[in-house]
Amino acid sequence: PNVIGQSGFAMDQDRDGLAGENGEDVFEYLLRVDRTGPRLVSQSPSRSVTTAIRSIDVSFNEAIDAATFTPNDVTLINPDDVAPQILSVTQLSDSEFRIGFDVQFLNGDYQLSIGPNVADEFGNLLDQNANGAQGEIEDIYSSTFSIERESLVVSNVTPTIIPGALEFVDVDFSVPIDPSSFAANDVRILGPRGLEDVLSVVANGDGTYRIRTNRITGDGQYTLRIGPDVTDPGGVLMNEDRDNQPGEPDDRFETTLIVGGAGPQVVDTSAQGIIPGPLSRIT
Repeated sequence: PNVIGQSGFAMDQDRDGLAGENGEDVFEYLLRVDRTGPRLVSQSPSRSVTTAIRSIDVSFNEAIDAATFTPNDVTLINPDDVAPQILSVTQLSDSEFRIGFDVQFLNGDYQLSIGPNVADEFGNLLDQNANGAQGEIEDIYSSTFSIERESLVVSNVTPTIIPGALEFVDVDFSVPIDPSSFAANDVRILGPRGLEDVLSVVANGDGTYRIRTNRITGDGQYTLRIGPDVTDPGGVLMNEDRDNQPGEPDDRFETTLIVGGAGPQVVDTSAQGIIPGPLSRIT
């Protein structure tokens, strides 16, 4: 503390009026030297998921300079060997980031690569293999995860044979859907008189959806069509033919409803009781 100012007094770092005290008036400042490159330590999803995804979260082992981590530092390859565009890299914390892209739903393996020009707050580039040499090709972070999702299809319709009048049918799907994507205009009922009116689609609360129609009393076969613009919560359209190409015309569900399907009944006969003599005909 024996640095003397122009006034002739020694340092008084703690400003207690007692200049030149050992310890209290000594100025101290901690300098940190960091020559170690950062590493990615986790990602989500990391293995297999059963839903479509729009983003991947990644974590580093230390704080990252967000300006050095951009969509250009990320590559994602889908099962068709196509690289979807990386739309964004959003900072969640000093060491956590979210990578955004258009919804991915194809079943199969995805390959994620990041770096190597991502830097920590001290300018050290990625050193994923921890060999002390930063920013090498070998320092690119690489991982594989997979999507194994069930296609969105109609799994059940009841009833399909209606002895009386048709007023509703209940529909189940193979996976949960986005309720806002399923409305009356997604349903067509075509019968002997042409298109019938579909009044509403209402969730029953158990995963089943009730389609209400005008009261249909005419006997005959009716074609019920649903979709294909119904989506799951991830925004993926119906894929009724299960070809990994959702939303095609072939992905519309279709089945037959039979109204008045109980058939005719005998209600009276011309001959009753005991009839004498030979009998040749009964009407």
